[in-house]
Amino acid sequence: MPRPEERGAALLTVLLLVAVIAVLATTALERVRLATHVAGNSAAMAQARAYAMAGEVIAGSRIAELTEPDADRSFLVRPREIPFPIDGGAAKARLSDGGNCFNLNSVVQGSPGSGLTARTAGIAQFAGLMSALGVPSARAGPDG
Repeated sequence: MPRPEERGAALLTVLLLVAVIAVLATTALERVRLATHVAGNSAAMAQARAYAMAGEVIAGSRIAELTEPDADRSFLVRPREIPFPIDGGAAKARLSDGGNCFNLNSVVQGSPGSGLTARTAGIAQFAGLMSALGVPSARAGPDG
């Protein structure tokens, strides 16, 4: 027969055990929820990164198409927008000439890895711009 002061000790032990298990289960479920949330964010970031890289490749090829026919010019005549359909939405790339900027890359041709050579049309355009800005012709030419 249990002593009167020990009466309910088994019940108290079981209730304490249930409370500890409930806390552990709640913690485990919270960690699972957080892991699911992190995995969802990771998948969304990977999808966004893939869209960005695909858009960059498409835009690069379209820019090459738009600028190739008139290689003697340093800029485009008018701004253009290139739409990219994306899963029920769309993204747009805007291509413009940079306004009052001169593209110094137009004075050379080739690629940095394989070697660059002078591009006479680009050098003439640059010299013409400098002359239009009032730079003396001795300094505006390629030797200046």
